[in-house]
Amino acid sequence: MIYSQKAESIGVWWLLGLFLLAAGLRLGVAGYLGVPDAPDTPSYTIPAMNLAKGLGYVGKDGAPYLHRSPTYPFFMAGIFYLFGPSLVMVQVVQSLLAGLVSPLIALFTARSFGSARAARLAGLVWAVDPVALPVPAFILTESLGSFLVALLLVTAVWGLSRGSRTLTAFAGALAAALAFNTPVTLLLFPGLALVGLIFLRPKGGLRAAFAGILCFGLLFAAWPLRNYLVTGKPVVVRSIGFGSLVWRTTELEFNWLPSPYEADYQRVQERFVEITREVPVEEQHSHFLNLALENFRKAPLKVAL
Repeated sequence: MIYSQKAESIGVWWLLGLFLLAAGLRLGVAGYLGVPDAPDTPSYTIPAMNLAKGLGYVGKDGAPYLHRSPTYPFFMAGIFYLFGPSLVMVQVVQSLLAGLVSPLIALFTARSFGSARAARLAGLVWAVDPVALPVPAFILTESLGSFLVALLLVTAVWGLSRGSRTLTAFAGALAAALAFNTPVTLLLFPGLALVGLIFLRPKGGLRAAFAGILCFGLLFAAWPLRNYLVTGKPVVVRSIGFGSLVWRTTELEFNWLPSPYEADYQRVQERFVEITREVPVEEQHSHFLNLALENFRKAPLKVAL
């Protein structure tokens, strides 16, 4: 059973300290970097601005927006509505949410394994993680996504291990929001539910898992249904989605991050531009996935390794 019956108390001051350390470091990095300009940023800020103005989820042309799925633009719209169109406030809120992950990890560790020392260490690792520190400074989905992943993991595991339909249904709602923030996480919650049922075998777990999957499915279906009703196109994720990223990994050989200065990268980028010009927008996502599958069929070991 993942939920420990003999969990040691971490201490309120420890939890507060972890939050202040994690959030403070991230706010400091964000302040040092300023507001980093990313190519993808306008594709989130434009629909967010229109939402905050009460114009609906539309692009700069006033047409229903399909290029990005809604979680991050709605998140930004709430900040713009409360504080005005300030990207600095987006950084602040993202840093605070990222800071909350540290005590959340500590609580999860303590409740799951019953060790206050391990819990404090786990929270401290997240607080000072050099890879995670700069993420909230960028106006991109990754910061909100990391917060939602942590919250989903905690609620899903605790909900399933305790057989709580309410908690697991909430995890299903989080999973839908996460899928519309970071599409590659689509199967994360169903996978967690399956693994939980197999290995935890909790009392009432099957009913809890069903409640979570049902909530996840209903909320997930709402977005393509909206798109179909307003445009006639049941688009689920942004047009090129993660299909283009999957395709790139089958075209390039790299051990870590591909260098944009290498000839192979430039070749792939030129091909990417050609495809996006030749293929209709609504077909690009599936087209890239089909190209990736074709590459895998030609050289499965090369692509896999």
